[in-house]
Amino acid sequence: MAAVPTSLLDELTDEVNALSADAQAKVRPALESLLSSWERGGGGDVAALRERAYETIEAVLGYYADTCAAARAAEYYDAVRASQGFPGKYRAVAESMRDPDDTLGAVRYFIGKVVEGAPEVFVSRCVTRVDEEIRRAANRCVAHNARKDPAKPWYARVPRGETCGFCLMLASFGFYAKTEEAAEHSHAHCDCRIVPGFDGVTTVKGYDPDGMYERYNDCLAALGGRDGIASDWYAMPEDEREALVRRHGNKEGKAYTAYLNNRVASEIELRDPSWYAGGEHKGITFTDDAVRRDKVKRWRVDPGERRTAEKLAALGYKTEFWEDEVHLKSENAQGKTTVSRADLSTGIEIKTVYTSKSENTFKSHMKSVANKSGVRFAVFDVSENKSVTDSQAEAWIRKYMKRYGIAEVRMLGHDGSLQTIKK
Repeated sequence: MAAVPTSLLDELTDEVNALSADAQAKVRPALESLLSSWERGGGGDVAALRERAYETIEAVLGYYADTCAAARAAEYYDAVRASQGFPGKYRAVAESMRDPDDTLGAVRYFIGKVVEGAPEVFVSRCVTRVDEEIRRAANRCVAHNARKDPAKPWYARVPRGETCGFCLMLASFGFYAKTEEAAEHSHAHCDCRIVPGFDGVTTVKGYDPDGMYERYNDCLAALGGRDGIASDWYAMPEDEREALVRRHGNKEGKAYTAYLNNRVASEIELRDPSWYAGGEHKGITFTDDAVRRDKVKRWRVDPGERRTAEKLAALGYKTEFWEDEVHLKSENAQGKTTVSRADLSTGIEIKTVYTSKSENTFKSHMKSVANKSGVRFAVFDVSENKSVTDSQAEAWIRKYMKRYGIAEVRMLGHDGSLQTIKK
């Protein structure tokens, strides 16, 4: 079979984006008008507002998702099928597989923001929901047809454009998905395309599921592998674990699978998307020129942080530096007007220890990590330290993790590998 023309994916993406933009442009002012009328009427009957809002959204989705997005997705399915020469005859059906009750449930949840005095948040969340449902409708329509097709193809999620960690994780599995439910993940601005085909046969230019699966396993290993994640699951406070199980229909297996997938997707979010998708890293980046100038100036004096960032980049991590001090207009709850945060925008704090052989250095670094806001974990780089062994560094790290209540640290050892250390 020939490769699936990427033009087919891009054309569907452009049309879904246009449908979503048009739908959002209609829903937002309609909801704002409803709210204005409701407020002028005294703002008493929240249930009536909720029903009117739902009717407005449902009318828009009935056209843009159920009719337009599904019809265009069916045409796309037929075009991909023809390009691959699937055996037998089949004509795709334009079914969005959307459940209006799910939409109603979302509106019922969002209406709470009106009660809380944040109507603008209600509108924003409803508009985002419209975007997601239109994108989901296109993908689920393709998956639905893959299930109905007598050729019995599977399908893959192929990343396009802005891609979240969960999408990248799903894309790692190649042409192994079969159900419509597996295609339902969507988020704002998601351009991923569902492509019907067969593992080892169907290809899409730029899509490397085998390479992505290798990188998936790299991310899984950083979490301690499946055994490590299972240990974390059972170490979770029982009430938290039971709450997760309840949210998944009291099915522990389903809850655990969701937990595992979310953990891996969260780890993938720490990586450079271009590295994860294709093995190529963008290298060190900066959120703006001011941050770049400041870092370059510091690195001329002490390049240690830069060298550590380069090593993290080589391992696939996203190394985007941002302003690590935020200046507030007024004091926060702790009475501070300046908040220190992680070095990287992903929440990673870098601690380079190349020359010191003192335990106090590790102590002071760990204390500073504990005092920073939003740190996901710190990376201690001892890979070039000739005075401290990996085992000694790990012992000191563990000691001060316990003292300062730090849950996780990762250490770059002398062999260049990144070790995860947990409390």
